[in-house]
Amino acid sequence: AAVLMTVGLMGHSGVPFFFITNAMPVILIGMAVADSIHIFSTYYELQAKNPEYSAQEAIEKAVSTMVWPVTLTTLTTMAGFIGLFVASSMPPFEYFGLFTAFGVLVAWFYSLFVLPAVITLTKPKVSKRWIQLEQDSRKDFFARIMMRLGSVATRYAKTTVAVFASVALVGLILSVQLRVNDDRINTFHPSESIYQADKAINRHMHGTNTLDVVIETGGKEGLFDPKVLAKIEALQVYGESLPHINGSMSLVDFLKQMNKSLNEDRDTLYVLPDSKELAAQYLLLYSASSDPADFVNVVDYDYRFANVRFYLDTASFVDTGPQVQLLETYLKQNFNTEDVSATLTGRVNLTYHWLKDIGRSHIVSVIISLVFVLLVAILLFRSITAGVLAVLPVVTSILGVYATMVIGGIDLSVGTSMFAAVAIGLGIDFAIHTIDRLKILFKQAIPTRQELVAQLYASTGRALLFNYLALACGFGVLLISKVVPLNNFGTI
Repeated sequence: AAVLMTVGLMGHSGVPFFFITNAMPVILIGMAVADSIHIFSTYYELQAKNPEYSAQEAIEKAVSTMVWPVTLTTLTTMAGFIGLFVASSMPPFEYFGLFTAFGVLVAWFYSLFVLPAVITLTKPKVSKRWIQLEQDSRKDFFARIMMRLGSVATRYAKTTVAVFASVALVGLILSVQLRVNDDRINTFHPSESIYQADKAINRHMHGTNTLDVVIETGGKEGLFDPKVLAKIEALQVYGESLPHINGSMSLVDFLKQMNKSLNEDRDTLYVLPDSKELAAQYLLLYSASSDPADFVNVVDYDYRFANVRFYLDTASFVDTGPQVQLLETYLKQNFNTEDVSATLTGRVNLTYHWLKDIGRSHIVSVIISLVFVLLVAILLFRSITAGVLAVLPVVTSILGVYATMVIGGIDLSVGTSMFAAVAIGLGIDFAIHTIDRLKILFKQAIPTRQELVAQLYASTGRALLFNYLALACGFGVLLISKVVPLNNFGTI
């Protein structure tokens, strides 16, 4: 329901599927099933402990027990994705945050209203095996795993806190080394033909990536001015001196070749014509004897605008970013006068401006999402301490992922930059269910450590384990994707 209604709303709103929102259905499947797991777990637990309950009584009791933590997790998850929506300046990220939050809301509604109605009609019965395991949790393999973990965590509480504090500290230290980088060709798997062809062309030829400079003169036939042509020639010489720029093309190259060809093909005359009139005559002669459309990529019909195209052997942001910055500085210093102006454009420039702020926007979205989630947790728990405790595991996990990305050489890119908002929205659920169950246990009495392990980890802990497995399997689907950024996103 969450996936279909969210995708349906996108279609109705005219919002297309972007590369980033492509992972949304998988994420919603993993998140939406979590509420159902907790409600079903409580429903079967009540049936096992109270055989006299009817299906309706059991589900009513289960919903009344779980309505608060499920609502809490829904609100905090939505807060995390809305934080991404608020912090982002790119429409794909905005749509991802907004529509995922809507999908989480749909999942909450169906879990608390439609699911109980279906259970009341179908009356699923708890299995005898479940009843046996409920009577003795030690017979349940998954409960045993959680109880063992809980026993270690509570028996060695100081060590547990110290270990995870160390993980967070290492993650914080390594996070400053996290590199912002992207290259569109890396979207394809190395086994793909297009990937191999791109690498071959970049290795043996000028390159497949273009960086353009649009030159604008003051009026019609302004490009015939020798001073303007000399500036364009100097720009090409400077650009080709930069790393990864292997060649260029402009009107200047055609004029120099014409001058050489019309002067006995002497190499010494591969230079620009020395007058405005001569340049105009060359172009008139060419247009009369050849196809005028030959110049369509370098000049307009009135010879007022010209395009200088540079060819690069890579589109990697870390490699092309310095070139873009240097050329922008060069254009400011040598162009943009009354007679002539220049503007940097092209695919490489677009990629640069797309990615140069992604690191900053990522940090801002993480901070905003954490603040939103913290405020919601504090308000709903009516406790600053509980709110902070709920956020701590999320912060630790994000810092741990940063460390893993640095060690594993995974860059912060368009595909991976949204993981933190997802981790905040999903990770907070585990802490909220734990804190809510602890509140109930402590209201009844102050439990001993053994009682705490038996009651918290065997029930809520077991449900959270399956919650995690559902999420892991949901994101694990992305590991088989041949779209590398989605593969990395699923991994982290």
